[in-house]
Amino acid sequence: DAFVQQELAFRRATDYPPYARIIRVLCEAPKEFEARQAATAVRDELQGLQDVEALGPAPAILARVRDRYRVHILAKCFTQEAFDQAMDLLASVEDRSTRSLRVLLDVDPLSMM
Repeated sequence: DAFVQQELAFRRATDYPPYARIIRVLCEAPKEFEARQAATAVRDELQGLQDVEALGPAPAILARVRDRYRVHILAKCFTQEAFDQAMDLLASVEDRSTRSLRVLLDVDPLSMM
């Protein structure tokens, strides 16, 4: 019980679930600048939304896998309306994937790997 109370206090202070929703956008490409450029474009779009904080871009924890660079951003959504707007905006993000660029979404990720 003490652990749960401590963890909830930490999550409230840092705006992590269940006090906010998080959307991770992971961009992978053969060249680092392509992945970073895609992540920056998504971040710029998200920054225009009210009650959304866009963090990044930053190298993913596993920054390179199979000769592909991985860069991610996090969007913290502080209201359900903000989450819905962010998801509407991001609905087409995965469609931006090409042969060389892959864009993936993860809602309330359990891991940043």
